[in-house]
Amino acid sequence: MPFRSLAFKLPAYVTVIVIMALAISGYLIDRNLLAYHRDAAESTLATSIQQINTTLNDISHEIHEEAQWLESQARVLAALSLIRDFEDPENYQAIIFNPEKQRIADDLQALIQNGRANSAYVFSHDNQLVSYARQGSQGLEQGIVSFEQATAKLQQHTRHTDSDDLLLLAEINDGWQAVQHQDGDYHLIHGAPYYIHVHPLTQQNQALGTLVLAYALSETVFQQVLPSGVQAHLINKADALNQYSDQPQQMLETTSLLHNDSGFWQYQGFASQSAIPGALLHYPASQYHEEQRITREGLIIAMLVTALLMVPLSLWRIRQLILTPLNQLMRGIATIGAGQHQPIRSTFSVRELDHLAQTLNQMASNCSTVSNA
Repeated sequence: MPFRSLAFKLPAYVTVIVIMALAISGYLIDRNLLAYHRDAAESTLATSIQQINTTLNDISHEIHEEAQWLESQARVLAALSLIRDFEDPENYQAIIFNPEKQRIADDLQALIQNGRANSAYVFSHDNQLVSYARQGSQGLEQGIVSFEQATAKLQQHTRHTDSDDLLLLAEINDGWQAVQHQDGDYHLIHGAPYYIHVHPLTQQNQALGTLVLAYALSETVFQQVLPSGVQAHLINKADALNQYSDQPQQMLETTSLLHNDSGFWQYQGFASQSAIPGALLHYPASQYHEEQRITREGLIIAMLVTALLMVPLSLWRIRQLILTPLNQLMRGIATIGAGQHQPIRSTFSVRELDHLAQTLNQMASNCSTVSNA
């Protein structure tokens, strides 16, 4: 029966062994996919945190340089010196002070247009707003503080017509004026997170006022520097973590990944690891499953290609090294068995088969000698 022949069994065994080896290897690799993708998520989120810190450092460095540039403007310091020495809200001379304040506002607007900061405020030595400029939702906006009957009035200049977008003097005083006396560089102003640099303005060691430069931190700021697939959520208060995890405090306290059904999470505060505000980084489960699917498909394709290459190659080598020489030996043995003592003249690449052929030739020679005697 052909199933009992070596020509059938040997290739069949090789084919089965190759397929089983590939299947077992694929199974073991697949079992380690979760650990692999967890490591990939951890590495990706670690890179994301580095990118966030780098971005924050760049913002800080550029805004410090912008503050030094404004301090180097002699006309700004001269205007603040004039305001410090001669401004009197009771007897305010608008024709003298308003043009000076407007020039400061123009410098602040130029700084915003050409630099990183998107809000700039100058306060006098007695903490009264002098001038400001900012990038509003509808365009650039600037303003100065004038006085009418000893009452501060905000005079604003902007190209857009939506008055609802304009700042109120009370908003500036509640937010930007108060921040001068708070510690740290990251603050919430009217619920929105900012990087804030408070820079004293002095001349000959005498205080003239204070410059407050701010940069609004948004998810877009960080999303554009993060690796593909990672999502950033700004956290302005600890309660906001509740919508992402049932253990929000653990998110703040741990430096390792948290994993749930929606993916991998890691929190990074702006001022420190657990500080508020900060960014909650999310490596979605959909991203993990997609990468797992791609890896599995790649693994299956690799196994199929390997099997398609290995099996035919193995069968060809088995036929060349074993089956063909065995067939030649079998024909030689059949010839000897038929009484024709002809030597087997083939030389085989397998030493054992070559030795067997030599032994059969010696047997044929001995049989021929005996039959001729």
